[in-house]
Amino acid sequence: MTQAELIARARESDEAAFVCLFRSVEGLAAAMAWRYGNADEGDLEDTLQEMRLRLWQKLHLCDAEGDDWRFAAWAGTVFHNVAVDVRRRKARRNHPVPFADTIDPKPLPDAAAIANEERALLLGLIGAIPSERNRLAVRLCHLGDLSIRELAHAMDCNPITAKVRAFRGVAAMKRMAKALRPPDAR
Repeated sequence: MTQAELIARARESDEAAFVCLFRSVEGLAAAMAWRYGNADEGDLEDTLQEMRLRLWQKLHLCDAEGDDWRFAAWAGTVFHNVAVDVRRRKARRNHPVPFADTIDPKPLPDAAAIANEERALLLGLIGAIPSERNRLAVRLCHLGDLSIRELAHAMDCNPITAKVRAFRGVAAMKRMAKALRPPDAR
């Protein structure tokens, strides 16, 4: 059976055809896992299993029918992506985020004062935006944490208009902030 036939049958959920396809590139998968450091502590079998799964999930995207080397190159790209993902997950596991109880929840007084001054300046700049619509877009998008789609719904306009209004509001704030800076700091 040719590689093109195997790909076609595997796309139709033929497990035996998929097993044959994977076996043809299994050495490449193992080499890729080894290259990215995923072959220690029993991780090789887990990485290979994830590569098998991702290859199965992405097989509909393969346009390498007819050429054995094109399928191998496409599979190598899938394997590369899996190996990088596994390596990143391992790195995150090895560098856990500190517990919340070890972080001091109270900022230093100087930091709090600076933050309050910056917030007051920011609110003043928002309040000084000339266009009411742009000012509202900035408030809703940046202070209200609305997405562009939610902003468009709240302002009863299309998403592109909402995005432009928010952009113009922020641009007006930048111009005003630049005018407030001393000439030597510009």
